[in-house]
Amino acid sequence: MEKKQGVSGLKLISFAVLAYFFVLTGHYTALLLLAGFAILIEKDEWLNLQIGQVLLLRVIYDATTSLWGFIYNFIHRDFLDLFETKHETYRTLSDFNDGFLNVLHYAFMILLIIGFINLVKSKNPKIPLINGLVKKALK
Repeated sequence: MEKKQGVSGLKLISFAVLAYFFVLTGHYTALLLLAGFAILIEKDEWLNLQIGQVLLLRVIYDATTSLWGFIYNFIHRDFLDLFETKHETYRTLSDFNDGFLNVLHYAFMILLIIGFINLVKSKNPKIPLINGLVKKALK
């Protein structure tokens, strides 16, 4: 992508880099405001795709960790208490939970880094598994 300027006079790539920064630092409100600005003011398909990918990646990550938290709490608190299991079972389940959340977090970071590297290289930045979903949503 050529480094073209948007309606606001700033280069579009700066908005995309800012979106990655907001996701990395957990500033969800700022990311949503940036997405709204890109959609309503800039109206650039490339920028909407980039911000949409990052936003969808964060939403999927948050939804997955929340769902896993509900499942873990049900198993840990409700299900295992019915059988009066030993302390070792709780510790094993807790270790599995920590490992699963770590794997999920590392996968999120790897996808985020892949997308950012592709963005900086000025390729057609794609986040694997997410790009197709966003393209369908924007059509």
